[in-house]
Amino acid sequence: MRELMEETGIKVSPSQVNAIGKLYVKKPRGAFIYHMFQVDLKEMPEVYLSAEHTKYAWADTHDIQALRLIGGGKEALDYYFLKKK
Repeated sequence: MRELMEETGIKVSPSQVNAIGKLYVKKPRGAFIYHMFQVDLKEMPEVYLSAEHTKYAWADTHDIQALRLIGGGKEALDYYFLKKK
């Protein structure tokens, strides 16, 4: 929750956060551990990016595959959609 607030300005309470699981992804350029959480939002929040980010986008599930993501990002999204079912 703190990281979400620091990097986007989006505030959530502990009761809104649902743990999905942990995902390990190994790539040629490094290994990644994703601690996966999910939050249901009643409305689209205004986003205020921290200095370490340059842009963001809300993407439809159909548009995700075309996005350039961080290492293991596509695997993390696949894991999320698998667990969400």
